[in-house]
Amino acid sequence: KIYKGDKDDPVLDFGSGSTWGGYVADRLSYTDHTNVDIDIPEVRDVFGMYASALNQKVVYYDGIKLPFKDNYFSSIVAKASIMKLDRTNLNNVVDELLRVSKNGATWYIASKGMCFRFKEAIKNENLVNKIESKKINIKCWTWYPLEFNRSKTPFTEFYALYQLLKILRRIKSKPI
Repeated sequence: KIYKGDKDDPVLDFGSGSTWGGYVADRLSYTDHTNVDIDIPEVRDVFGMYASALNQKVVYYDGIKLPFKDNYFSSIVAKASIMKLDRTNLNNVVDELLRVSKNGATWYIASKGMCFRFKEAIKNENLVNKIESKKINIKCWTWYPLEFNRSKTPFTEFYALYQLLKILRRIKSKPI
């Protein structure tokens, strides 16, 4: 389902990488989105260049505790970062994401395969109980518009907007 929340709802892009999600959120007038990524030199060096080029601020964290208050985010987007973790780190990260999520928050996990692997990977009964008690909605989404048999996903609209922005820039840069 497509996110139907308020554009003022706080959204966390967990493992923001190139900060493309934040860039798109800016274009869609989302007012409270946060890019967060792990504080290691490779991430700062490589993805920091993208963030700078896209005029995006990134909050770097130590991989243990997210620097946000409890129950703050209405939505969390994870575009692959969660499944790059080993099981021990996965449990710690999920616990932290739960801590910073509001009750009833929605987690958008990409891509389809990673979402299913994520659900299978959560074997810790305590975390499952926390996910259920906070009424967290876990949704699979994609940045590939055809991945779900053309179903509407949150990023399908972002991708369409991106294509439109590219066309408009091309038209603007080439006089008629």
